[in-house]
Amino acid sequence: MGRLTECIRRRYGRRKQEIVGGAESLFGRAREPKPAATGASDERLYVEFGRLKVELDWLK
Repeated sequence: MGRLTECIRRRYGRRKQEIVGGAESLFGRAREPKPAATGASDERLYVEFGRLKVELDWLK
């Protein structure tokens, strides 16, 4: 049992060092800008919103 615990501790220690060493590459880069929405998807969303609003008004 003691050897297993020591093995787990060493593995945990190695993984922790890998994470800490690579944290800059994970969190250091700036976010990439999101692509602009297309006009077709905007139109589809407006149509869906209008349909749902009509349904809601009808249910009231």
